[in-house]
Amino acid sequence: MIQRVLVAVDASPRAPAVLAAAREVAGRFGARLHVYRAAYLPPDIPAAAHTPEDGTEAELRRLETARFNALVGDAPGLVIEPIDFNVGSPWRAILRTADRLDADLIVIGAHGFGAIDHLIGTTAGKVVNHSSRSVFVVRERPPPPR
Repeated sequence: MIQRVLVAVDASPRAPAVLAAAREVAGRFGARLHVYRAAYLPPDIPAAAHTPEDGTEAELRRLETARFNALVGDAPGLVIEPIDFNVGSPWRAILRTADRLDADLIVIGAHGFGAIDHLIGTTAGKVVNHSSRSVFVVRERPPPPR
């Protein structure tokens, strides 16, 4: 029985579709839906460039919180997990959160698989490969041929 669903969303344009799919799955099972976002400073920004005094980290938190709140809205029945900031690898944070919640299902979005993804892998791929829980991957459907 699926009682707890964790949906991991990002700041991409596909996030609303991932959340909608998770809502549908949770609704069909009568499950509690936890919405989660892992945000971090990209590793290509040197640590010296975002000291507490310069406000970069505070601005990132403000922007990510506003995006997350706009995505989630005031949908009834959702459990909004606090955004994890500076978590390192998002896929590890997603798995830690799923374990903490004892989630029965993780819902995550997939994106295009480019050259760099062949080398380092995608967040969704790593969640699927390392999770001990069931994972539902939401893919963006291509437009129908004309």
